[in-house]
Order: sequence, then structure tokens, then C-alpha cells
Amino acid sequence: MKFFPAKFFRNFRQYIFLSLLLTASLFLIALSDSPQLMNFRTFTFGLFSVSTEFLKNVMNTTSLRSENMTLKHKNAELLVEVNKLRKAALENEELKRLLGIKDTTTLKLKFSEVVYRVFSSTQGTLVINSGRNDGIERGMPVIAFGGFIGIIHSVDANFSVIRTLKDVNFKVVVKEQGSRYNGILRWNGSSLKVTNLPKTAELTIGDRIVTSPISSLIPVPLTVGTVSKIINPEQGLLSDIEITPSAHLDVVEYVFVLQMKSKNNPFYDPEADLTGNE
Repeated sequence: MKFFPAKFFRNFRQYIFLSLLLTASLFLIALSDSPQLMNFRTFTFGLFSVSTEFLKNVMNTTSLRSENMTLKHKNAELLVEVNKLRKAALENEELKRLLGIKDTTTLKLKFSEVVYRVFSSTQGTLVINSGRNDGIERGMPVIAFGGFIGIIHSVDANFSVIRTLKDVNFKVVVKEQGSRYNGILRWNGSSLKVTNLPKTAELTIGDRIVTSPISSLIPVPLTVGTVSKIINPEQGLLSDIEITPSAHLDVVEYVFVLQMKSKNNPFYDPEADLTGNE
């Protein structure tokens, strides 16, 4: 903005010189009382008025254009600030809900922030800013607001990789919260499915699914999601169900790592069977 006068002079110097010349001419004409110049004086003053009005309009248009650009720039800055505030508000709400979880449990939890994520049709991975130096070990369960999201798969000094529910390489034994029937939960590339449930389980849409205590991977029941679809073929004694996860895996920003190990599986091997089967 500080170069505006110079830019204006370059763009309109012809009009400025014309105005100066007209002003000088009018001044000289005004000093003369010659009758021959009366009509010319009238014409010249009219021309000067038109020129002055034209220059005034040009300057006003240029000024408005400059103000418009300034307002657009300011509007863009305000939009960025509003988006930042919205993001901060959402993160603050997520933190409050996570702290609510911590206040209602005696489990040892390690609060961590998600710093990187990779999601595709077959892979669902999160990286958090807690590692070996924070007491994180392979095989520890991870929860977010809503429930269970995955397992610590690998660890270094300051970071850890979570293999989430939306990973084809991850599977875990789950059950309906009020039932004794267990099934294997796995991601098939498009949905979470629990397979090999007996038809006598009598599940309904909306039933809560939790991790099973028979799993060698997770020592406590953790909420996984709810039943969204029941696949009940006419043939056979078993049926499958689809699950909607309780936690929003694709957008989660903060998590808790449950700093515990299953008594049945003190040394978690990521290549081993994760379902509790021998």
C-alpha cells in the first residue's frame, strides 16, 4: 500500500499532465478581458469541469478497487482465524470427553496425541507422540472417545504405531455386551464384520459390541461399536454382523493407551494369532 501514489502517477500521468495544462490555460484565460476570448473561456471552463469530474471518478474507482482488495485480504485472514478457532473448539471438546473417561476409570492410562495417520481400503494406522520412554509397549490396547480403536503394533523411544480396527491384518475376539457368544471381528476393506456367530445369539440392530474376556490380547471388556447390519443366511447355523465403530477412527486426534498387558499374553507378538486361539 505504501507504493500506491507512485503506481497511481505511472498509470494516470497523461491525465495529470492534461489537468495541469488545462489549469494553467484557464488561469491565463481568466486574466484576459478580451471579448474574443469570452466564448472560448466558457467552452474551456466547461471542458475543465468535465475533465475534473472524469479524474474524480477515476480516482474514486481506483480507491474503491484498492479498498476492495484490502477488505478481501482481511476477510481471508478472518476466515483462517475462524477455522482455527473452530478446530480448537473441536479439539477442546474431544479433550474434555477423554478426560471424562480418565475420571471414571482406575486403569492406568497414557494420554497421547495423534501426529500422523495412514488410511486406505486395507490399512488403518495411527502414529502417536508417546513411546518406550513413556512406558508404552507393544500389545497395549488403545482407546479414544467412544471406545476401543486398536493395539500398539510397534514402538520406538518417543513414538508408537497403532494398528487400528480398520486394518485387514488386525482381528480380535468380541461379543455382544449381554451375551456369552463370541465372534471374530475383522476389517474386510469396506466394513467391520463379526463372523461365525451362532444364530441362537439373537442379536438386534443397535446392540453394543465389546471386546471379549477370552481374548489373549485385551484383558478388559472395551466398547467397540454397535450392530448396524445382521447377515443371516438361510443355510447353516452361523451368521455374521456388521459393526459401526463407536470411535471415529479417521479423524481422532487424541487417544489413551491402556498401560497394561494381558496375563495370558505378557509378550505380545504382532505376527501371532490375535484372536485368543492357540
